[in-house]
Amino acid sequence: NSHTLLSTQGSASLAENVGAIFGFKFASTLVPVSVTVEEPSSQEASSSMQVVGLVSRVGAGVGRSDSDRQFIFINGRPVDLPKLSKSVNDVWRRYEMKHKPAFVLDLRAPAADFDVNLAPDKRTVVLSRQDRIVDALVNHLDALYAPSRHTFALAQGGAQPSGSRQLHLQLDSREAPQDLQNQ
Repeated sequence: NSHTLLSTQGSASLAENVGAIFGFKFASTLVPVSVTVEEPSSQEASSSMQVVGLVSRVGAGVGRSDSDRQFIFINGRPVDLPKLSKSVNDVWRRYEMKHKPAFVLDLRAPAADFDVNLAPDKRTVVLSRQDRIVDALVNHLDALYAPSRHTFALAQGGAQPSGSRQLHLQLDSREAPQDLQNQ
């Protein structure tokens, strides 16, 4: 008995496929990421690894109460990379304390840079240069999320019904008048 558990229209867009599976409202809370780690090879060519995908943006109303929507792939194959997952969650917690991020990340790497033959399910992986990939992704996410650190949502006129408009105020000390910077 074969049953279809889920299907998409087969779009080339990861965001559209995520939207087809989890809903477009959920997909709208994700932002694209792309990080490349270049490594010179002994054969005069460079060997690169790339992490591409989607991660939750930081802000009110995004994030998850559980880690049920955290997916990592290597060249399209689902894998478990606990260090990478923990790093994404750790960066997220610096900016959003209430929830956990959702993410779909695909590590694109030459076959020689990882080994999936550790367990029958092929989800346990040994990855060369894992620390460099994790560091590059952490730096990218910090740069992506850092502007949110100085952005605050202010409700207008006391208690607001759900769905009400909010005023977003972004503070940047480089643009503040001199008398405010010295307080």
